[in-house]
Amino acid sequence: MTSTTVQADKLLNGSSLTLHGYDSDTPLADRYDSSDSSSDRDRSPSPNGRHVTKEILGDVEIALWQDLSGGCGGKTWEAAYVMINYMLWKQQEDLSHSFLDNKTILDIGSGTGLVGLAVAKACPSLAHMELTDQIPMMPLLQDNIKLNYLESKVGASVLNWGEPHDHKVDIVFASDCVYLEVAFQPLIDTLVTLTTNNKDVQIYMSYRKRRKADKRFFILLKKQFRVIDILDDPERPVYSRKGLHLYRLERKTLPAIMKISSPSLLR
Repeated sequence: MTSTTVQADKLLNGSSLTLHGYDSDTPLADRYDSSDSSSDRDRSPSPNGRHVTKEILGDVEIALWQDLSGGCGGKTWEAAYVMINYMLWKQQEDLSHSFLDNKTILDIGSGTGLVGLAVAKACPSLAHMELTDQIPMMPLLQDNIKLNYLESKVGASVLNWGEPHDHKVDIVFASDCVYLEVAFQPLIDTLVTLTTNNKDVQIYMSYRKRRKADKRFFILLKKQFRVIDILDDPERPVYSRKGLHLYRLERKTLPAIMKISSPSLLR
């Protein structure tokens, strides 16, 4: 993958984008890169304010508004590339190329929308891609959908973790969503809601280990889901050395959940 940054000559909508609870000054660790690709952002400071980057992922090119002054949701993060590269590889690896065909996909905690936009552009046969985040991120998401001419295939809507929703989907993307302790349970509650009436929903989670508190998230998550390492990703040996992971989540059956939460109930 390569990236080119272009300073915008004006702001769109005058938006100031902030994802509450996550400091925008958090240092960006070494970005994951495939051995046959490069990233200009790793070697030069990013410009301040709202700007456009060009993301090249395989045969897919995405133009992306970012706002580095507005918090972590307004810029890209390394786990996004792990998710995108695997999805594009998996779609090609499937001999029938039907891995994502006719699927309705929900991208949660979308931020700039890079993951959903790249997958939607690479897989025009998918049914619909819905990008979701909090209200402050909506202008950025909507601008990026328009910037890539994907209005007919991609939508953006507010999804506050832990709040009721009625999304009916086939696949869920959750890229770099584990970062704030207060959001651990709401995130899990949202995933539970998505799988309550459809246990066959496929959930993919890309994640970078950053702090010890993350262990608590996975303890809570495993009460409801089986957390399965994606082992067939050819790039796994590369990104795993940087603390990056890609998981598939399977909803546990009710007896399994009861056994973990209340062993006495099964006696």
